[in-house]
Amino acid sequence: LFPWMSTELRSGRDVIIPKLSAFPAEASKDKDNMGVIGSVSVLVLPLRVNNRMLGALAFSGTTENFQITNSLVQRFQIISQTFATALLRKETELKLAEEKERLAVTLKSIGDGVITTDEKGDITLLNDVAEKLTAWSLKEAMGKPVSQVFNIINEHTGKPQESPVEKVLKNLSIVSLLNHTLLIDKNGNKIPIADSGAPIKDSEGNILGVVLVFRDVTLEKKREEDILKLKKLESIGILAGGIAHDFNNILTGILGNINLASLETSKPEGKNTYLSNASRACKRAASLTQKLLTFSKGGTPVKENASLGEIITESMDFTLHGSQIKTVYSIPDNLWSSEVDRDQINQVIQNLALNSMESMVDGGKLTIDCRNITFKENHPRHGKYIEIKIKDTGEGISNENLDKIFDPYFSTKETGSGLGLAVTHSIIHKHDGFIDVLSKEGEGTEFLLYLPASKNDLPVSKPKSKKKGEIVKGSYNILIMDDEEMIRTMLTTLLTILGHKVITSCDGSETIEKYQNSSFDFVMLDITIPGGLGGIETIKQLKVIDPKIKAIVSSGYGNSPVISNYKDYGFCASLTKPYLLDELKTVIEKVMAP
Repeated sequence: LFPWMSTELRSGRDVIIPKLSAFPAEASKDKDNMGVIGSVSVLVLPLRVNNRMLGALAFSGTTENFQITNSLVQRFQIISQTFATALLRKETELKLAEEKERLAVTLKSIGDGVITTDEKGDITLLNDVAEKLTAWSLKEAMGKPVSQVFNIINEHTGKPQESPVEKVLKNLSIVSLLNHTLLIDKNGNKIPIADSGAPIKDSEGNILGVVLVFRDVTLEKKREEDILKLKKLESIGILAGGIAHDFNNILTGILGNINLASLETSKPEGKNTYLSNASRACKRAASLTQKLLTFSKGGTPVKENASLGEIITESMDFTLHGSQIKTVYSIPDNLWSSEVDRDQINQVIQNLALNSMESMVDGGKLTIDCRNITFKENHPRHGKYIEIKIKDTGEGISNENLDKIFDPYFSTKETGSGLGLAVTHSIIHKHDGFIDVLSKEGEGTEFLLYLPASKNDLPVSKPKSKKKGEIVKGSYNILIMDDEEMIRTMLTTLLTILGHKVITSCDGSETIEKYQNSSFDFVMLDITIPGGLGGIETIKQLKVIDPKIKAIVSSGYGNSPVISNYKDYGFCASLTKPYLLDELKTVIEKVMAP
């Protein structure tokens, strides 16, 4: 209706018409329409904020005595500015309300829990999922510190974890929860969750608050556990089949040779040959059992402070002697020492050397690189370690098999037992270290071993020389406790042949009674006596009777901590069943040495 005035207003100019005749010629339409509504004067001001046109404020004079003065114009200009600001505020409020509605619909539709806070960490919003997971309603949680509603702990330790909101406010960056996090809801229920937090910033980068997004991972964890169980069952199946196969072969050799020995009547040397073969088969069975015990529960290493460089070079040279493999060592003189079971670490190095040798049938290069390394506090294995890299130029390992190589009885070699790497992994783990492997098919394999450096400045031990010396002269009075009659009879016969006097007992009570009534040079006690007093309790009571008693502990459980740490339990030495005469003689020498 008023095209000329609209153009003037959009150009930022006020329209002041004290009488209709003041309209310019091009504003005839505006003049005519003003006359129709009975106006005799017009004042129209644009409503503008920051050069933005929001509308117009028009005053129409309908009497001749209404005068548009400068003072009146100034007053109306102030009023128009107030109206413009109010309009802008109202428009902003409407847009904000629409945005909040869209946000509310979005938050309700997503499956994750969402919590927002202000710059102090106090809650400003919870969506429906967050209310369900925390068991707090938005009305209850509003204005409360986020740590009161979002209460999280470590699944394994049960200790409270730092709120991700606090981390975001501290670091002003996106953060994620640590693994194994549990959310404790208002009712005390524990829910495994995963989450992330991010800062909310304005256009100038000022932080306004934090948004926290989290989800229930119960089903994910269950799926992972189910997959892990299936893998474990598969490994156990392979292990059981491998053990059955190996032991059946060994038992066939033992029984067959004993049967042949019983049939041989004409030649004593033939009988001896068969018995010797049976004895070797028994040694194989004992060796297999020891390997299995190494990665079973228990099997604590007997540690001593040792030079790893010395162990590595000796084991490698011995294992690879006569092969076509070239070995290159890089072992610094200042390599830290480590508290290890020398025999077990020897076994680790030999296993890895054999593994490389089998992958380099036609020869190759084996590089052994050692160095001191310190992992910082943010590393899950923080502390001082010795890193051992063993890299070959062999066939490499396929991606399909890479995650199976540490499974017992898994092997891709026709001649491999499949126990070497499983035992290696277990030994390193029991030394509080860790092992990793890098390999590509056709490009060789690199094993990385990490063993903790000695925390104390202990003297480095040297390997003890093995000697087969004869038993010290003289006979001893020996008291033997074992629940198996066959073992008592066998030990009595062996020790009698060696010139000793032997008394036996079947449990701790009988042992204590016989020790009180006779004099013995030393006792030999079995750890486990079903239904009776075992070796640990027996030695405690014998120590009361004779604090200087000499005792040997014996057990078929080679993984028992008593065997590894016999001195802590009051014994002078230990023997793991089965054992041979030479081992028995060596232990007696050790116990009875002056």
